Amino acid sequence: MTWFDAMRPGGLQGVMLNSTDIDRDCSDLAARGLEMTEIKQEPWGRYSMFKDPDGNGWVLRQPPG
Repeated sequence: MTWFDAMRPGGLQGVMLNSTDIDRDCSDLAARGLEMTEIKQEPWGRYSMFKDPDGNGWVLRQPPG
């Protein structure tokens, strides 16, 4: 990992939230002003990332199958 040194004390990066419908949830969050990354596919599921107003990094994930 290369981002540990840049992380502020008390900050969070890579916290995962599970979703049952990532397309809908990404659309809803973007409509509320969050900048969501493009939805990507990995063996462990589909995901999109965003930052909250404090700069914490979050991962919205829909598990496979």
